[in-house]
Amino acid sequence: MRHIFSLRHYACMIMAIAFLLPALTSCSDDENNDDIIWDISPIVVYMTINDANGNNLLNPQATGSLFGKDIVAEVNGKTFDAQWEDPYNRSSESRAYMPHFYGFTFIEGYKKVDDKFVADPNNNRMMFGELDGATDQKVSMKIKVEGYTQTWEIKIENRCKWVKGTPEITRSATLNGKEVDGGNIVITLP
Repeated sequence: MRHIFSLRHYACMIMAIAFLLPALTSCSDDENNDDIIWDISPIVVYMTINDANGNNLLNPQATGSLFGKDIVAEVNGKTFDAQWEDPYNRSSESRAYMPHFYGFTFIEGYKKVDDKFVADPNNNRMMFGELDGATDQKVSMKIKVEGYTQTWEIKIENRCKWVKGTPEITRSATLNGKEVDGGNIVITLP
């Protein structure tokens, strides 16, 4: 009796199955996302300090400029003096973005002109951070400005909850007890 399949046919079938086997397996939706690197935005408090007319007093050319003056942030019981040099180290040695703490620092402002960014001192601001945005945190901050007796209280609350391997983050900010946009807090001096 003659066999319908030759040895060559059996070899071809085994090779076809070996190639198709990975395609027949699948990943389920409920598996852990262990291989995903989540880049979670760090907690950063940006602020502009203006006069009553809306002029940015962090602009060195502004009348009554605060540039280089004593501005202090008391954060959760620690005191941070304003640093007046741009601290950013924009290099990274990792695929994941890791927050880097810069303290309380001056950030030079920019604006877009003809698809290029140019320095704009009217957009100068102060920054406190960065703090880990993947954790629950409450930041309580008092800002003191040289020549003023008034203080400004900023509170930031960050909540990070993991749901089925995905982060759900909520942030809120207040200035002197009133809710504000946390993207840039505007302190207006009297």
